[in-house]
Amino acid sequence: MRLYARNQGKRVSSFGIAVIAYMQLYIDADGVLDANLLPEPLNTFDRDLQKSKKPIRQWMLELKAALGLAVEDSDGNDGF
Repeated sequence: MRLYARNQGKRVSSFGIAVIAYMQLYIDADGVLDANLLPEPLNTFDRDLQKSKKPIRQWMLELKAALGLAVEDSDGNDGF
């Protein structure tokens, strides 16, 4: 999630969102990949993303703000 948020608008952000999707497919509570062990605010944002509570753009902007990254939402263009 940090990779995606940090590099939003760049090609590498596609890798970040692919990793998020991959992890959501394979996270389980066996202790190896336990989503409950994610630190805040990542835990909350992971749950929100899984429940599809918000559009992905809104989710990403809020994640960036929560991580203290510069939020740029001028034209809605992701650079692709």
